Amino acid sequence: MPLSRVTDVVAGLVPTDPLRRKLIAIRLAESIGKGVFLSGSVVYFTLRVGLDARQVGLGLSAAGLSAFLSSVLFGVIADRVGARRLLVILFALLAVGFGLYTLVDSAAAFFALVVTVGFLEYGTGPTNGALIGNLVPAAERVRLKAMMRSVFNIGFSVGIGVAAVAALDQRLLVLIPLTTAALMAGAALLVTRLPTCRRVPRRSASGASPRYAIRVSSRSSASPRSSPRTSASSW
Repeated sequence: MPLSRVTDVVAGLVPTDPLRRKLIAIRLAESIGKGVFLSGSVVYFTLRVGLDARQVGLGLSAAGLSAFLSSVLFGVIADRVGARRLLVILFALLAVGFGLYTLVDSAAAFFALVVTVGFLEYGTGPTNGALIGNLVPAAERVRLKAMMRSVFNIGFSVGIGVAAVAALDQRLLVLIPLTTAALMAGAALLVTRLPTCRRVPRRSASGASPRYAIRVSSRSSASPRSSPRTSASSW
């Protein structure tokens, strides 16, 4: 592929809007981290920690099963505490969790940590979706999510390359969890720079929702008693 074509593709994935650029950057950091760890975890745990492939596979499978509970639970929590705040907490905890992989020295510690990290990691998906739903208009979400999917594929491929380099020397294997931890911390920092959004629509003094209040106002403005000035001030 010509260099100009590659430049055009990359430029098409970088939005001009600052909000969307931040969302893309968060997705890129997350995808590189996942690419590093998912592609290098078996090598890391077998060669550096000393586990066998069966134990590693069993632990990763158990972490995957936690997704069923995680996706539902964190979706509910995001509605209560706010998607932005929850996503910051999840990425920060993931940074700690991936960093703790460097201290794992037994199968029991591995099973406990991998299930915990997996539970937190699978919560980032629905939380991120809720955040996008709050920040991005519905008409623009499909295009943004398509861009984020392309960025994820690129970032994951970069992560695979980083893991391959780390696997060349056993002394470099520690970079697999540490790089992932650093990227998750970077993602958490980027989320803090996103604008805060309301979780619940603001209600009027009468307790009606904004849409209902507007409907009532428009109905009253159509009344013969309402003057043009009064109906204009109701909006």
